[in-house]
Amino acid sequence: LRHHPRVTVTEGNLLDPATLPAQLHVVRAANILNRSYFSDHQLSAIVQNLRATLCAYGLLIICKTDDSGRTEGTVFLLKDNGSFEIVESINGGSEIEDLVCSEKAVGVSG
Repeated sequence: LRHHPRVTVTEGNLLDPATLPAQLHVVRAANILNRSYFSDHQLSAIVQNLRATLCAYGLLIICKTDDSGRTEGTVFLLKDNGSFEIVESINGGSEIEDLVCSEKAVGVSG
């Protein structure tokens, strides 16, 4: 993907929004956003940071592969009201699916 003219691959610190780019169409967080590494409070902050990086109707993909090679994950769509909607759950979905869906966008009522 790095060589595709319409694709930009970038990295940033999930806990530091200043290091994250804005207006992305897809954000993939693989093998990082889980309760083994972060508290729910930290995960909520990360979800807020990732929401801010996405453009309207952008996709957030959170997945985790276990030692057997089985991947569990969820594809979320950022709706125009700032909330996430589950588009697809794979093998039971992400372990933080409930947290992502319950998070409210900053400045969005509902």
